[in-house]
Amino acid sequence: MRAPSIEWRLRCWFARRPTLGGDRWVEEPACSVNIAAPQVWRAVDGECLPPLQGPACPGALPGNARSFARRTESSHRHEHAPHAGSDQLLTASVSSHRSSVSPSSSDKEDCLLIVVVGGTGFIGSRVVAKLGEDGHEAVAASLSTGVNTMTGEGLADVLAGAAVVIDVSNVQGLQDAEMLEYFETSTRNVLAAAAPGVRHYVALSVVGCDRLPDSGYLRAKVAQADLIENSAVPYSLVYATEAFEFIPGIADSVTEGGAVRIAPVRFQPLAIDDLVQVIARTAVGSPLNGRVEVAGPEQYRMDEFFRTALAARDDSREVITDKHARFFGTELSEQSLVPVGEAILGEVTYREWLAAH
Repeated sequence: MRAPSIEWRLRCWFARRPTLGGDRWVEEPACSVNIAAPQVWRAVDGECLPPLQGPACPGALPGNARSFARRTESSHRHEHAPHAGSDQLLTASVSSHRSSVSPSSSDKEDCLLIVVVGGTGFIGSRVVAKLGEDGHEAVAASLSTGVNTMTGEGLADVLAGAAVVIDVSNVQGLQDAEMLEYFETSTRNVLAAAAPGVRHYVALSVVGCDRLPDSGYLRAKVAQADLIENSAVPYSLVYATEAFEFIPGIADSVTEGGAVRIAPVRFQPLAIDDLVQVIARTAVGSPLNGRVEVAGPEQYRMDEFFRTALAARDDSREVITDKHARFFGTELSEQSLVPVGEAILGEVTYREWLAAH
């Protein structure tokens, strides 16, 4: 029997949805400030540009509530700004990021047509909802909505008239070569369809992925970023740490013989809502042509965090501290999973998130 195709396995994977789920090691950032938008962006790319604007569309509905036929034509693409070159360490909270990139009073009626690739998934559906709440026309693009990024089917139609595309698509469970093929093929197809008119490409990646070359998944994410950085489409890359919501799944993936094996490295998870806020506000701002990193408000030792997290869920599995424990298929160093430069810090602590869930 012929092995199932990548496309077939992707359909099966995308049909699944993750479920929500002591002592803390807290380290103060070298600099914690509240700053205005031009300073945030200047620290990243050396230049400050006005936010993207679109034609007014009062009563914009979230998701796919509006038909493709009602889309407006996108305006001219922004030229690339200089790449990041600052060595400055800068951390800002999600609230300062939110207020600093909020439209001015004269811009609040402007609406952007934004296509979210992977927009029916766990993160993507939240991004679509957030953009709709902010008054933009957000359209989910996924296999279930007739868009296949591996073959290109439906991409031209869904991106017609779009000002921004956000790529939060993801896949797990493939072999390394298949993983690389997925991210490279999918990204090339989206970039090709976006090139005629999209003026801002936002993609989600993983903090530390370029420091962990032994992971097939993370190598594929690096390859995806390389394609975006070398394209003609203005872009912003959002690198995020792990989310609180994914902790149960992570624990399951590193369980051996009934025990959870975790390396004693730094760990700085965040709430999905904080991540979604950053993605949404980045999308409606000017392209960074560089990266921004986002992490939780507190750092922990990863093994200690998982002991606390599992105990809070009445999970009796033992957490074993193992410096050789693998994560994403690779061993970790002390700072593999946390930002080492500029970062936006989430507002919700794990204790607060747990109390709410």
